[in-house]
Amino acid sequence: MINKIIYKKLKEVAHHQTITTYSDIAPLVNIDMDDPSQHNQLANYLGDIYEHEHAKGQPLLSAVVVRSSDGLPGMGFYNLAKDLGVVKLGVDHITFVVQKLQRVHKEWL
Repeated sequence: MINKIIYKKLKEVAHHQTITTYSDIAPLVNIDMDDPSQHNQLANYLGDIYEHEHAKGQPLLSAVVVRSSDGLPGMGFYNLAKDLGVVKLGVDHITFVVQKLQRVHKEWL
């Protein structure tokens, strides 16, 4: 089951053709990003949304959530895509992220 608060926020971000950070999303669900033990919970919420959208044939909405340090989703985003068979052979992390973010923005415009 997806977290409706995060899902709603990600749809808003995508509709506005922008991105957000893990640190911006975490407080919406009372996750303290200064506490590393809570990082997995946020990853789980985003993974659930990722799988939900993938199952519906929708763009990977969680692509709009990035690290503030480099503007990219974490490796969990890419690794889950590989696990689900979404990554095409030879496509690197950055190219994959750019392609998915463009598709999300186009879909939610």
